[in-house]
Amino acid sequence: MRIFFLLIFLNVFNFSLHAQNVSVTLLVDMQNQTVSTSGVFVAGTFNNWSTNTDQLIDSNGDQVYEIILSLPSNFGYEYKFYNGNWENNLSGSCANNFGSGPNRWLSIGSNDQVEPAYQFGSCNVIVFYGCTDSTANNYNPNATNDDGSCDYTVFGCTDSLANNYNSLATSDDSSCIYDILVTFNVDMKNQVVSNNGVHLTGSFNGWSTDSIEMFDLNGDSVFSVSITLNQNYYYEYKFINGNSWGSEEILLFWQTCSNPNSGNRTLNTDSSAIQLLPIVCYESCDVCPIYGCTDSLAINYDTSATVNDSSCLYNRLGCTDSLSCNFDVHANIDDGSCYYLNLFLGNDTSICSNSNLLIEIDSVFDSYLWSNSDTNNFTTINSSGTYFLNVVDTNGCKDSDTINILNHPIPLIDIGNDPEICDGDSIILDAGNYWSSYLWSDSTINQTLTIKTSGMFSIMVTDSNGCVGIDYINTSLIYKPISDFTYSIIGKDVSFINKSTNAMSYFWDFYSDGYQTDSSLDVTHTYPNFSTYLTTLIAFNQCGSDTTIKTINVLNTSYDSQSFKLKIYPNPFTEDINIYQENSFREYNIYNSQSKLILNKKIDENLNNINLSELSSGIYYIKLLGSNKEFISKLIKN
Repeated sequence: MRIFFLLIFLNVFNFSLHAQNVSVTLLVDMQNQTVSTSGVFVAGTFNNWSTNTDQLIDSNGDQVYEIILSLPSNFGYEYKFYNGNWENNLSGSCANNFGSGPNRWLSIGSNDQVEPAYQFGSCNVIVFYGCTDSTANNYNPNATNDDGSCDYTVFGCTDSLANNYNSLATSDDSSCIYDILVTFNVDMKNQVVSNNGVHLTGSFNGWSTDSIEMFDLNGDSVFSVSITLNQNYYYEYKFINGNSWGSEEILLFWQTCSNPNSGNRTLNTDSSAIQLLPIVCYESCDVCPIYGCTDSLAINYDTSATVNDSSCLYNRLGCTDSLSCNFDVHANIDDGSCYYLNLFLGNDTSICSNSNLLIEIDSVFDSYLWSNSDTNNFTTINSSGTYFLNVVDTNGCKDSDTINILNHPIPLIDIGNDPEICDGDSIILDAGNYWSSYLWSDSTINQTLTIKTSGMFSIMVTDSNGCVGIDYINTSLIYKPISDFTYSIIGKDVSFINKSTNAMSYFWDFYSDGYQTDSSLDVTHTYPNFSTYLTTLIAFNQCGSDTTIKTINVLNTSYDSQSFKLKIYPNPFTEDINIYQENSFREYNIYNSQSKLILNKKIDENLNNINLSELSSGIYYIKLLGSNKEFISKLIKN
C-alpha cells in the first residue's frame, strides 16, 4: 500500500512539472463550528498535509471561509479542513477511503473551478449563489441558486476609427489599435547598391522581400521609406540590398538593435501619429563610419571623419590657384588660403525716374574708380546705363565688376477733377486697373474708392516695376434744398418771405390768374379777389428740388358792420369776445394772421360768447357765415 501511494505521489510530482495550473476555489461552512483562534486551514496531498500553510479567509463575514489555490490541471488530490483539529467521520460523495481516509477528494479539470461550500466535518453543502447561465461570462457550474450576477459584457475595441474595431463589443477594453506612420532610414554609403534596389522586409509585410522598396531621395546614399503600422506594437524587420533572400543584411547577435534569437532588427512603435527612426548603417545598429584624415596636424584634416583612411597630407602648404591674389608658385598642396577680391556690385536692377540708386562697397580697397569717374567706395545713379567699378587692394590685386541699370518712368495716375457730391449720394473714384497695388488715404487697397463726404482724398499706386505714383482730389458736399416761406396780407396784396435753404434758384406759382414767376427770393402778389388760394414755392440746386404748398386766405375786412346789424366786442380783447347780430349768421371761423383756420363753431343764439383765452397775443380774423352772405372782421388779442 505504501508503494501504491508512493507511485501516486511520484506521478503527481511528475505531472505537476508539465501540467498547466488552474485556479481552484475551496469553501467550508463554519456556521456550526467555533472557529479556532489560529484560523481555518486546508491540508492535503498538494501541500504535504501541512496544517499551517494554506489558510481560508471569511472576507464577507458570512462564516463561509474560502481559499483560492493554483494547482496543476487534470489531476486529483486528497484533503481535509483543519480548525485546530482535523475534521472527522467524513462520509458521503465528497469522501473517499484512499490511504488513511476517509479524506475529501478533489478532482481538477482543465479550467478554473469553484468547489461546493461543504460544512465542516460533513459532505453536506449549503446553498451556493452565483451565475447559473452557461452562456454568461461568469458562469459558475457549482452555483445552486442564481444571484442575478451574470455578466454578458462583450469586451473589445469600441472605436470605429481603430484598426481592430469590434462592432459586437459592448465595453471598451483599451485594446484599440491605431495607425502610425513610421519612416525607416538606412545608410548605404559603404555598400554597392544592388541594381534591384534596396528593400525593407519584416513581420509587417509577411517578410516579403520585394514589396517595400526604399529610395535615396537626395543622393546622400540614405535610403528611406514610410509605411503605416499599428501604434504600440512590436515588429521585427531587416534591410535587403536587393529584392530576394540571400542579399539581406546580417546583424551580429550582440548588437543592441537586434533580437539575439532571430537576428532581426526590433521595433516598438509608440502612440504618436508619426515616428521617425534614426539613420543606421547597413548591417549595423550605429551610424556609418566616415573615412578621412583624422590627424589634426595634416593639411587635409577632416573634422567630420571618424575613421582614418591614411589620406593625410603633410607637404608644403600654400595657395595653388594662379588666379588668386596670393598665388604661391612654390606650394604643391593648397591650404585653402587663397583669397580673391570677389568684387560684386549686385544684380542688374532698375530704378524709378524720380529716385536715385546708391551703390556702396563694404570691402575696403586701396583705390576705387567708377565709370562715372567717382573715386569713393560709393556712387549715386539716377539714369539707365551700364556702370562698372575697378578696385585695387593694398597688395596690388585688381578686380572689377559691372552692373546694368534700367530707368522706369513713374506711374501717371489721374482720378479726375475736384467733384461736388450731393448729400446722401456717392461717387466712385477709379484709379484704373493698370497697377500692381493701390493704397488710398483711408488705407483701403482696392482699385476704386466710394466717397460720400467732403474732404481731401489721395491714391498711391505701385506699378510692376515698384515705381510709385500719387494723385489727390478735393470733394465738396452739396446739401439738397429745403423749400419754405412765410407771408403777410394787406387787402389783396400778399408779401411772401422766402425761407428756403441750400437753394440756388426758385419758382413761384400763385394759381390765381395764371401768373407765375421765378423770382429769386421774396415776392409780392396781388390777388384778383377775396378768396382762398394755393401758393407753391419750388427751391432748386444741382442736387434736386423741394416744393412747399400753402393755402392763402385773402379776406375782406372792410365790411360795414351796421349794414349787417351785428356787433363784435370787445375788440381788442383779452379772453372772450361777444357776438350780437340780427342777420341770421349761424357759423363762424377764426383764422390766424396767415389765414390758417384754427376754430370753427355754430351760432345758436343772437348773443354768443366765445372764449379765446388759449390764443396767444396777435392779429386774428373772424368770418361769420349765413345764408348767401358772410362777414369778415379783424380781431386783436392783447
